Amino acid sequence: MSGVKVLGELLNASTAMLAAVPSDQIKGGGLAPGFKLNAIVVRSISKVYQQPLTLGATRRVLERVQLSGLASTYAEQIEIMGLAVRACADKRGSFGGVSDVSVLLGAAGPDFIHGDQGIFEGSQDFMVSYNEGTI
Repeated sequence: MSGVKVLGELLNASTAMLAAVPSDQIKGGGLAPGFKLNAIVVRSISKVYQQPLTLGATRRVLERVQLSGLASTYAEQIEIMGLAVRACADKRGSFGGVSDVSVLLGAAGPDFIHGDQGIFEGSQDFMVSYNEGTI
């Protein structure tokens, strides 16, 4: 879950992102029924844990985190995804309660159209590495 928290913190730190998607519409895991557009969902897809020979106070984790942007038009979806990339990609530091964070771009896509609901959805993966406490 730490990678989700990292991206959530980076998204909420971006003034441009918050102008397009309010903070209360940036959610980890999923959205409640009847959610409002525009919205962003951040989900953990997978984690790989470094296996050191001796266990220390921290362990290196590489987490694939997917960000999905939902909007009422395709143009808004593209804008949201661009803002998300600018807010999150190529960041280093301590975010989301973990240290030595590095956020890199992963795969992008696909785009979806939920035609019956008028929702345009795009996705972008990020590779988030960080040190996680072992104790």
